[in-house]
Amino acid sequence: MVFGFTCQSQTIIPGGYVSGNWDQWSSPYLIQDDITIHEDSVLNISGNVEIIFQDTAGLDVYGVLQAIGGNISKIEFTAEVDTWEGIQIYGNGSPATDSVILDHCIISKGAAFNGELNGGGLWISNRDEVRVSRSSIGGNYAEHKGGGIYIENSDILIIASCIEMNATSQDSLDANGGGMYVKDSNPVFLGVLFYGNESRLGGGLYGSNSSLVIFNCGFQENSSISDGGAICCSDNGSLNMDYCDFFDNTAGNNGGSIALLYGISTNFSYVNFVNSKAGSLYNSGIGGALYISTGNYDQRFENCTFIENSATVFGGAMYSGSYVYLSNCLFNTNTLTSVNSSFGGAVALYYISLWAVNCTFSNNNSKYGTTFYSTSAGIDMMNCILWDPFPNPDATAISLFYLTMPPSVFIEHSNIQFGEENISGNGIITWANGNIDEYPAFVLPQEDFSLDWNSPCINAGRSDTLVSMIPETDLNGETRISGGEVDMGAYEYQGPISINELYVKNQINITPNPNNGCFIIHLDKDFILPARIELYTIAGNITYVQRISSQIEQVNLPQLPDGVYILKLKGKGEFGTTKMIIKN
Repeated sequence: MVFGFTCQSQTIIPGGYVSGNWDQWSSPYLIQDDITIHEDSVLNISGNVEIIFQDTAGLDVYGVLQAIGGNISKIEFTAEVDTWEGIQIYGNGSPATDSVILDHCIISKGAAFNGELNGGGLWISNRDEVRVSRSSIGGNYAEHKGGGIYIENSDILIIASCIEMNATSQDSLDANGGGMYVKDSNPVFLGVLFYGNESRLGGGLYGSNSSLVIFNCGFQENSSISDGGAICCSDNGSLNMDYCDFFDNTAGNNGGSIALLYGISTNFSYVNFVNSKAGSLYNSGIGGALYISTGNYDQRFENCTFIENSATVFGGAMYSGSYVYLSNCLFNTNTLTSVNSSFGGAVALYYISLWAVNCTFSNNNSKYGTTFYSTSAGIDMMNCILWDPFPNPDATAISLFYLTMPPSVFIEHSNIQFGEENISGNGIITWANGNIDEYPAFVLPQEDFSLDWNSPCINAGRSDTLVSMIPETDLNGETRISGGEVDMGAYEYQGPISINELYVKNQINITPNPNNGCFIIHLDKDFILPARIELYTIAGNITYVQRISSQIEQVNLPQLPDGVYILKLKGKGEFGTTKMIIKN
């Protein structure tokens, strides 16, 4: 056992085995060489402790580590000068739950580029009982995999934490997962923000042969020079996401937010994709928000929104070579940036089938197929709305391309602008019963796509013989079939709202205002939930979306510049707008 000694208000640890209790009274701790927690030992670290490593030093954990701080009493692991070697956690066969806890911790300036090339800040192998909560993993670097965190064969839990500004090498072909790399593991993420991470593949997160469960998380301004600006998954596994948001993620090639490369199945619910970009001036980009290659499994998207995403060539919002199921989804203002070769403003499909039920497509744009482009793929739509208020005069909404087998389109009980004439190309077109070509009467045609009282889409859908295919609720969480029959589109009409009700419910009260991006929103007690808020710059660019499920709810925005913003409240055909000032 190596004991530290106190000198000039700090505790110097020369290296070796450590255990016992580290507290603020002996902080900071200066680590001169590698330290190790033996498999039979316990190290407890309390709040307001700073642990400073010299550049060749790191922490190896075989035993129990309990680093538990507080809201205003963080524990910081960082470098004395430039970098240190991070925390390495190894399996020890212990059945104990949470034998490693990192709570209210900050891990920064870790680097993996000498002997160990993975996991700049945190490296975990063969250890399930690890919990990272209310912590920040930021500013770390790895030459290969996992700039912030690398895990292998470890089913860990990450809660209410921020994985930010981590990176891997931009040159190495093994450089994946700028924020985090996951291999042969089944981690769970609850309330985690991936912000500003960079890598070659999977700027925020890379999964290999892993099952990822991601709930109430955010991915913002992550980037990759190749595929998957926020997330890239491959080599079998699954990606399950609920109540997550993707903003301003970019990929140099494919999948501005997510790229699924091989053997992946997905199940997404209430996931928002906003302003994702795939491609650049120098590289062709496919799948503005999502790139799904051939060789994957079923992809399910329920109650998801795709807004203002873009790619250069194929699929402004989504490109898929695997089966896709869409339910209660909204595709709005997705586009392709190539002038002469752009295919599928919203969705591009390759040799697969897509089933869309109760979806709304509007304001999408491309030279070929403003909404859909099909290469020998099948498109089935029921109870959908496809309407572009300002259509491209030289393009049709659905474009079919016959490669080696005929593409097909089956449309039933849907509202399609310009009707069957809005489908072009060589393929099998089935224009079934119940289709209409009438202005859908959205509440706000370019903002709120719920149905107004006079919409022809109300009670115009079909549910009689395919009840099991109809979603139980709409995109706002309202029960389907509020009238005599299911409505068309992503939103079910719930009945008129009086002027007095609209006035009361549209009052948005936020405190404090101005704020630094953290504030509380107060809604009237009669406001029907759930709803969502959208934050826009004064120039009209959307920057943030959050689902609101209670009358009083806290909002923690990502880092935004100082200025005036527009906060919009949307839900159940109701809407409200107010100004908010951010001052950091």
